[in-house]
Amino acid sequence: MKRSFVAMTSILLMVGCQTTPETEAPSLSPTEQWQLGWRMIVSTLEEDFSTAAQQFDSLRAYSDTVELRFLIAGLEVLENLGQVEKRDSILALQSEHTWSTFCKKGLYLEQKPNPIPCTREDQQPQDTVLQRQLIAMEVRDQLARGNVQDYLIETFSIDTSGMSYADGVEVDAENREALKAIIEAHGFPTAEQVGEEGMHAVFILIQHADRDPEWQKAQLPYIEAAVKNGGLDGQDYAYLYDRIQVNAGKPQRYGTQFSKVDPATKTIELAAVEDPDNLNQRRMEVGMMPIESYRALVLSRFQ
Repeated sequence: MKRSFVAMTSILLMVGCQTTPETEAPSLSPTEQWQLGWRMIVSTLEEDFSTAAQQFDSLRAYSDTVELRFLIAGLEVLENLGQVEKRDSILALQSEHTWSTFCKKGLYLEQKPNPIPCTREDQQPQDTVLQRQLIAMEVRDQLARGNVQDYLIETFSIDTSGMSYADGVEVDAENREALKAIIEAHGFPTAEQVGEEGMHAVFILIQHADRDPEWQKAQLPYIEAAVKNGGLDGQDYAYLYDRIQVNAGKPQRYGTQFSKVDPATKTIELAAVEDPDNLNQRRMEVGMMPIESYRALVLSRFQ
């Protein structure tokens, strides 16, 4: 079982997506590739797969390289449209480096070319007990917020019988103290130790540690280091940085925090942002979608 693209948020690598367009076309600038790729993802989230497929075709035709998050999203679009042969033909063109990344994510193992050795088992974290403990904490965190993470519960056999839709403040406090104890005993977790899912759990728990702002802020350099080492996504750092800034009454940097969301009037306002003219440039640098798309998606979730 693999996690759908919509649930995956931790892929930043740039890889080649080799194509052979029938006619020569002008290339897209990095900014144009970023904008088109995110338009495709928004179409996917809205389940407009036909439009997303057209955008994927355009991205491949006009770009020499395709960011991995966009490649995976496009391949999932083809699956949703039943275009498995086209998906497989694109997979067949990928480099060994790309396939190595797929293997780390547990993706397309059945379609993997035989000469390329890789299995999901090769990528097991060093400490599966700690990984499962962290993921169980994330599952409890999300249950307290009304979100049932079926993928994590099923994949990691998380027992939720003792969990409930309890008060989020109480859950956050218990999770925060438990994470402090883990870090004290093991050091700040790494992807090698607890895997991608375990690292995402660490981020979620720190993100929700607002009641201990000094400790929360002290974890920011470790989150930044994890991003540099490939254990977390750049947008994880952006969300935590902005949350800390806004909670301290300071301007945010990446535009992740809103001061007002009113679906009735379709009004949405960002909390104060430093250097707003260059906001999209900063968002692109950490792998986030254009602010215009982000505004629209946030507003749509409240409708």
